[in-house]
Amino acid sequence: MIRTVAMSPDTDDPPTWEELRSRVIPIGPQDRWDDGELPRAILHLDDHAALGGCELLVRLACVERRRLDEAGASRAVALREVLLELLPQTLDHPCCAVLRVLAGLEPGSAGRMREERQRLAGDRLGPPRHPATPRTVRRRVKAECWPWLLDRLIELETTERRALDAGASNPRPETTDQLSAAGVDLGLELWADASREADVVTIWLPVAVDGRLVLMPVRVPRRTILKAGGAALLAPIAGLFDAGEHERVASVVSGHSRADIHAVEHFEALLAHFRKLDDLMGPRHLHGAVQSTLGVVDGLCDSAEPPVRRVLLSVAAQYEQLNAWMWLDRGESAMAQRRHDRALARATESGNQPLAGYLLACKALQALEEGDPVTAMVLASEAQSGKWALTPAVEALAAEREARAWARTGKADDCERKLDDAARLLARSADQGRADEPPWIYYFVEEHLPAQRGVCYARLGQAGAAISVFDEALANLPGEYVRDRAWYLFWSAEAYALGNEPEQAATVARDAVRILIDAGSDGILDEARKLHARLDQATSVPEVQELGELLLTTSDQVST
Repeated sequence: MIRTVAMSPDTDDPPTWEELRSRVIPIGPQDRWDDGELPRAILHLDDHAALGGCELLVRLACVERRRLDEAGASRAVALREVLLELLPQTLDHPCCAVLRVLAGLEPGSAGRMREERQRLAGDRLGPPRHPATPRTVRRRVKAECWPWLLDRLIELETTERRALDAGASNPRPETTDQLSAAGVDLGLELWADASREADVVTIWLPVAVDGRLVLMPVRVPRRTILKAGGAALLAPIAGLFDAGEHERVASVVSGHSRADIHAVEHFEALLAHFRKLDDLMGPRHLHGAVQSTLGVVDGLCDSAEPPVRRVLLSVAAQYEQLNAWMWLDRGESAMAQRRHDRALARATESGNQPLAGYLLACKALQALEEGDPVTAMVLASEAQSGKWALTPAVEALAAEREARAWARTGKADDCERKLDDAARLLARSADQGRADEPPWIYYFVEEHLPAQRGVCYARLGQAGAAISVFDEALANLPGEYVRDRAWYLFWSAEAYALGNEPEQAATVARDAVRILIDAGSDGILDEARKLHARLDQATSVPEVQELGELLLTTSDQVST
């Protein structure tokens, strides 16, 4: 992005990243929440003079390609068009919803004063009975919304620059023979390259956007790729770049052909890769691609013939479940709740009863994360009722969720009973070679259960047992499962805190936080902050202070 803006009048060199970013969004603790060109443009979206005064933004390639002439007014109109593209009404994201209100794009927000728009935006950041205050809105917009919008702008700008360089409208050549030297040195020749920032790698995934099948850039820190296994991470994705397959699916996505079973299989294969990537890296770098693909699958359902439509609805339900899980992992409970409900509706409409039963277990996990063990118990019990035709592994998952609900209520015997049920069912699944297990339960295997047992022990106050379980689980966890390692470490830290070992608790938690910053699991990061607050009240040992200092940096690092 740096080389796409005009040179500073005082130098022939392009501005550094920090120079550019300091003029686009507020980054320093002393900066006002509305400092920078991007806030100015959003908050004055209908003021062409204000838009024209955004000297860096109007020089971007995405603006240049939309202007009709050299006049300043034309640039302002083009910049407004770009910002509207970045904030579509159909995008289901809290940052988008808030910024649309602040820009006056939502019904009831146009013509309002800035302070009133901030009050209205609070409804998008909190539950109806407890909306966020204007002060909270300003703080969260500065910390979360502006960086989020800047990331979308960078992604669009990168795509536009590639189109200009290639002399075509496709954001990247559909062949994969043009390799980046920086991508080659990581072994990413077929499906990744490096961006202009040396520490970022762009992974290209074939997803559908605006009625076209394109290769979407997913920008991932190089350190995340290396931690998660380097070149082996995405090797299976190479099969998605088959030219014939690409042409067939592109025809379906563009509306020239009806969706058929081959298109369904393509989106099922892509979903499997999304799941794998999320397991390895977390949601931060993938969520946008998942949401984009989900929107296309939903659209294909409307025009498909009935037999294909039923299968597509089932696939859409699975995408929606992954979308819900990503929202939950990012700490956005309300968004996850809506997506779980939509997933359940699609599964029911498709007639896929086993998938619907699995989604009840997913909703049980959300209830647990929200501190509602009673609802979790009801949902998990219903999933095990026998009416959903669950396979052994899916029923085991529901039993494990019920066990965790019993642990939250302090019922150790009932918790152990359901953990034993889960172990028995997983053993049966393994004995059967997991041949009949559906793709959505791929992750829940016998090796996964000990960590869940450790969570239960921690909830029951059995610190020693929990520490022992997590030590073994961490020793047996494959190295590439980075996000799971962070989750295990966090719960191990909770167990150490429970056992009155604050130094060890803080040390282990610090290891978890370092991983979580890259993964984007903001929900667990919030829990780590709560753990630090409890430790900080009890002791002032250096390890706890170091954990606090690391957590203070997470907001800035997570938002960039």
